Amino acid sequence: MAAADTASAERLRGLGVPEPRLHDTGNLKFDVAVPAARVALAPELQGRTLLVAGSTHEGDEAAWLAIWSELSPVNPSWLLVLVPRHPQRFDEVAAHVQHSGLSFVRRSSGQAVAPGTQVLLIDAMGELMHWYQHASLCFVGGTLAPVGGHNPLEPMSVGQPVLFGPHVHNAAPLFEEIARSGAGERVRDARELAAAVQRWLMQPETWQRRAHAARELIARNQGASARTLAVVRPLWRPAHTGNVSRVRASVDAGRTAWFDPHHLSQVSARTFDPIAHVGGTALPPAAGAARRCWSTRAGKAMCCATTGAAA
Repeated sequence: MAAADTASAERLRGLGVPEPRLHDTGNLKFDVAVPAARVALAPELQGRTLLVAGSTHEGDEAAWLAIWSELSPVNPSWLLVLVPRHPQRFDEVAAHVQHSGLSFVRRSSGQAVAPGTQVLLIDAMGELMHWYQHASLCFVGGTLAPVGGHNPLEPMSVGQPVLFGPHVHNAAPLFEEIARSGAGERVRDARELAAAVQRWLMQPETWQRRAHAARELIARNQGASARTLAVVRPLWRPAHTGNVSRVRASVDAGRTAWFDPHHLSQVSARTFDPIAHVGGTALPPAAGAARRCWSTRAGKAMCCATTGAAA
């Protein structure tokens, strides 16, 4: 068993994991890959101070929008960059920003950010690290909203200290270490968030000190990948080609199914129909097993699983 931190190792030890099999190898997320190249900002953004709220949820966005109506007018060069966690919420977040009365631009619109734009909504996937790289301040979402916190090591890996809220139960030891080392600061609510934002941006030495602590914390904890491999590598065994089969794909009515030809010669929609056992290619459940089949419309994929004693 490879534990991400000492607290996790202690819990595993309490559950009875034998000491020789328990290893505190560290958090793999400290080995996050930093983008190889830094993509330049658009010209209209290069004179702006970017405050990036990443992987946000409704409670995070509500706090930021509440303070931004006060902070933005007196700091017109500041630009709030909102990056919602889930793409299905992009339209919802846009409606909230519009209702706030703040001037905003959606990334997907292709519209340039004007000098008077107060909020840039990143309604696109895969761009968060780009915005973290160019930020003057980073906030980790899911922490003012009662979600439990998302990954603070992404902004820290590019030298950014982090602000975060009180809801960090997804990785409590990590957030505690960040706060203790000075690499980040916990705020309890929107009022404390506003105070921290002004302090960090108006006192550059504060941000620099925390940025240095963030870089040191990352460097001190890197190497978990190598330590984990050192633990599991002795357990590897050569693969026997007789136990490995080639997975095939079959398309039926616009849906794709993947199957093992050693067990099925072909598949169709009937394969996943629990009442089509007779006269078709459906998979009857094995004796003593419970069979569950389902299809997903969004991904146009079909899956079938057998569980139980005979699985």
